[in-house]
Amino acid sequence: MTYVISDLHGCYEEYIKMLNLINFNDDDTLYILGDICDRGESPMKILLHMLEHDNIIPIYGNHDISALNSLSKIGLKSKEVIDDMYYVVTHDLMDSDEYNDYLYWLIDGGKDTLIDYDKLSVSNKNKVLRYLSDFRDYAEIKVNNIDYVLIHGGFKDFDESKELFEYSLSELINERLDYDKVYYKNKILTSGHTPTKFIDSNMSGKIVKKNNHIAIDCGCVFGYSLGCICLDTMKEYYIEVSK
Repeated sequence: MTYVISDLHGCYEEYIKMLNLINFNDDDTLYILGDICDRGESPMKILLHMLEHDNIIPIYGNHDISALNSLSKIGLKSKEVIDDMYYVVTHDLMDSDEYNDYLYWLIDGGKDTLIDYDKLSVSNKNKVLRYLSDFRDYAEIKVNNIDYVLIHGGFKDFDESKELFEYSLSELINERLDYDKVYYKNKILTSGHTPTKFIDSNMSGKIVKKNNHIAIDCGCVFGYSLGCICLDTMKEYYIEVSK
């Protein structure tokens, strides 16, 4: 079976519960459409679990790229807390643009990722950095003779005749889709990035399917649920967020 989830945001407990709910095994494939990192407490536990499974396919989200850029600068070296909100690198001065990006990342959920990363052994830090650097930008797959386009975010200046590799990674992870628009007439576009409560207020915490789209970010980190869809059967699965 082929499954899709998105926007885990460090919600390790819900992630493991979902794998158990779908009875995920070596014969299955799971695509995760980005944003494993930031905002939740345990992104490193998720990444360390994912990297041990070749049948879990990660696709970049904007938070994963931000985490990778900042953690790559930090590397394996030590940090210190300067107040309750910020960490700084003590061994190198970043230039102003990099430093501003770093501070923005921390404010936008990166602090949780950094704290979790700092708990890792040197060996596991290396594993995580290598793994994060090897995510896919997108995926195109066929299930039951139906073509699916899997991305995190959206497109800028969309043209159905364009190949996915012609879009920049920044577009694919940062742009937001118009769910009242049909992008592909003969393909199903499947994405995360925008919590479904912002697509249809009546579908908060649920998967939204409309106009050849499947919107899979159900807002787990915001207290709604973690959603998963099986592309073979179109069955939807949900894990309610632990209180």
